[in-house]
Amino acid sequence: MKYTLEDLYEAGQTYDSEEEKEQKCRRWNDECDPVIYGEESELIVWDKVDEVRPKKWMEIRDYFASSDLPNEFFFFYPRFPAAYWDMSFRERCECSSALIDEWRASGHPVKGNMWDCAYILIKRGLPRINDVKDLIMQMFQDANWPGFFEFRKFVLENPDAFVQEMKESLRKACKTKDDCWVYWLLKDYLRINRNATEEQKEALSYLQNFQKFARAKGVSSSYFKSPVCMEKLMLLCE
Repeated sequence: MKYTLEDLYEAGQTYDSEEEKEQKCRRWNDECDPVIYGEESELIVWDKVDEVRPKKWMEIRDYFASSDLPNEFFFFYPRFPAAYWDMSFRERCECSSALIDEWRASGHPVKGNMWDCAYILIKRGLPRINDVKDLIMQMFQDANWPGFFEFRKFVLENPDAFVQEMKESLRKACKTKDDCWVYWLLKDYLRINRNATEEQKEALSYLQNFQKFARAKGVSSSYFKSPVCMEKLMLLCE
């Protein structure tokens, strides 16, 4: 290959001068950096990205975007087997650890440069990345993962393309009792599933109010300890 992902990462840290670095980094923080907190997060603006990133970074990003490398190559985790989602917590940890070690040994990215990889995949766009839509929705597991907010914006710009993957992710989150994953999926549920039924909207409202009430009372806000919540979640998966 002409470039490596490490080259892309290094290019993102390299500017022609200290003055350019200071100017572009300031613009990135002011105009592009996602605002994580709040009900309506202000997400990164695509047309600002090329204005504030180093030229070499854009060149290498475009090189990978137009390459023949499979889309899965650009994730820091592999696609887990179907049986994974029915395993116990301990079994999942052992399974994922082994698969990820093998994945990284094969030259796939780690979390540190997943941010760069997100831009490669977004540059490719739909329908070229249709085969990794499920992996993109897995990024909703943790807002701290590099690339999460970039992928989130991309999903919200193409909601109809991700409805089924969002519902399948919600099923997986329920199977694995992943409250954080459920939180982010519910946060954007109506923005992705724009054809939600009235019954689904009522179920979503119940779940959101449940967490607010539980936190106010200082009791467990986990959906998975409430049979009613589980019933509502299953309805949202339909």
